[in-house]
Amino acid sequence: MGKILIAGGTGFVGRSLKKYLEENGYEVYILSTQKNMVNQHLFYWMPTQEIYEGNESLDFEAVINLSGANIADRLWTAKRKIELKESRVLSTQFISKLINEGKIKTKYFIQASATGFYGDRKAALLNENTHAGEGFLSELCIAWEQAVAVKNIPFSIMRIGVVLDKEGGAYPKLMITTPFRIAQVFDGGKAYMPWIALNDLTQMIAFLIQNQSEGVFNAVSHSITYKDLYKSFFTWHRKRFLTLSIPSRLLKLILGQFVEIFSSSQRIEKSRIVDLGFKFSIDSFEKFLALPKK
Repeated sequence: MGKILIAGGTGFVGRSLKKYLEENGYEVYILSTQKNMVNQHLFYWMPTQEIYEGNESLDFEAVINLSGANIADRLWTAKRKIELKESRVLSTQFISKLINEGKIKTKYFIQASATGFYGDRKAALLNENTHAGEGFLSELCIAWEQAVAVKNIPFSIMRIGVVLDKEGGAYPKLMITTPFRIAQVFDGGKAYMPWIALNDLTQMIAFLIQNQSEGVFNAVSHSITYKDLYKSFFTWHRKRFLTLSIPSRLLKLILGQFVEIFSSSQRIEKSRIVDLGFKFSIDSFEKFLALPKK
C-alpha cells in the first residue's frame, strides 16, 4: 500500500480515517494548522497565508481534503459565515495549487463537500445529478466544490451526509433529550436526514482511493425522517416517549439562517458509488442502533 495525505486529519472523521487506512496497510500523513503537533507524519500548513511545510519529495497514492470549520458549533454571524467559507474555499484552492505546482505529488484527489449542497428539498428524491438548492449551506457547498482546481489527475467530490457514530459527532447531540423520553423535532419531524455511519464513510473513502473513481458521490447510506429516527430509537429500547414538535418559523426568529441545520430536508436514497460495487454495511438506522459501543 502507498502513502496517503489527509488535510483535516485531526478532526472527527479524519482520526477515524487515519486509523482505518493504517490498519489496511497505508502510511498516513496529516496536514494540520497546529504547528506544535508537527512530527515525521504531520506537516504544518496555513492555507490562509499559503504556508506549506511538508516533505515535497514524497509521492502520495491519494490526497484527501477534509478541511473546514465546524458548521454547527456556533451561530452564523456575518463573521462566522466568512470563517466557514474561508476555511473550506481557501484550503481547497491552496491544496489544488500545491498539487498543480508539484509541491504535493499525488495520483488522485478527494475533496469533501456536504449534502447541504441540495438545500431544503422536502421529500423530493435527490441524486448526484440534482441541481443545487438555496440557502447559506447550499451557497457554501457550491463555493467549496468550485474551489477544486487540480489538473492532470483524477479527482472526486464527496457530498457527505450527517455522520453517525455512537461515540461522537452528531449522534450524541441528536439523542440529547432521549434520557428524558422526549423526541425533540421541528415541524413534526417530517424533514429527511441523509446519514452515513462513520465506519461506512471511512470504507467508502478507501474504496474511492483503490478505484480512483472520478465525479461527485453522495456519501449517504440512507435517509430517515427525524420522526422515524426517534420512533426507531425508542422502539429499539422498548420505551414510550413524548414527541415535542417546535415550529421552525419560531426557531428562525431566534436563530436566523442557522435554523437550516435543523430544518433542511434532503432525501437521498442511493449513492452513485453503489453502481461501482461499493456496499454500505450499515444501511438502516436499526443496524446502526445494533452497533456495540466501542
